[in-house]
Amino acid sequence: MRIALIFAIFAPIQLCSFGRNDIGIVRIDTWGGPDSQPQQDGSVGVDQPANNTIVEPGQEVALVGSADFLGAFPEDIEAMWIRPDQSDAICAGELNTSGTFACAFTVPQTWEPGTHRLQFHVEAPWGEVQDAFVTLVIEADEPDPIGPPVLTIGSPTLSSRWSETSPVPFVATLRAGETPIADARVVWEIDGLQVSGLTARTNSDGTIVRAETFAVGPHEALATVFVDSEAVTASTRFVVTADEDPDTDSDSDSDSQAANEL
Repeated sequence: MRIALIFAIFAPIQLCSFGRNDIGIVRIDTWGGPDSQPQQDGSVGVDQPANNTIVEPGQEVALVGSADFLGAFPEDIEAMWIRPDQSDAICAGELNTSGTFACAFTVPQTWEPGTHRLQFHVEAPWGEVQDAFVTLVIEADEPDPIGPPVLTIGSPTLSSRWSETSPVPFVATLRAGETPIADARVVWEIDGLQVSGLTARTNSDGTIVRAETFAVGPHEALATVFVDSEAVTASTRFVVTADEDPDTDSDSDSDSQAANEL
């Protein structure tokens, strides 16, 4: 008995050695299939672009989404970017080792001003799906500022002279910047009295043309038009001369000039 005990104490000890190689990272997959009841704790989000990013048709936008499911490796998670208004995906694949999925998206030329939503869709190996959304915005073109409307009298010009036998032409043009304003009602007052025969609406060029005869003497003309309830006015003065007036030559010159303007 004593001899056996001594032998056991001093017997050589055999060690099991695996060598001096470093132990690598061992992948342990905690998902064991649909019957394993994994802990379905997932999250998904859009990293790029920021929500309500303003874009233009034809612009290229980087789409980056990230996801994480407890119990699944990133490369086992399926991901895709989708336009909800289309059945086809923009791009599809697996998450990278960082848990993200990215692709480039060109804003369609056909997109109208307004908001447009994109969907980031991910699916875990056991079938759990989650989605995140981001909205892109196309702004409507702002019209160039055109300034307040301006009414310009082309005839009769200031201090012009006209023969009593010739109708005086009344020409006025209404514009907002370079844009003519059509179908605006222009009212003329001569010497403080409205002349109904001169009242008319501007045409597509923003111009109105009328004519009327007046008594000999100086006259003051006031043109008024209302644009969006705002009164826009312009004024001028002219002189009507008698036929026997020695300055009738100037009257005929004015008539000729008015005819050319019309």
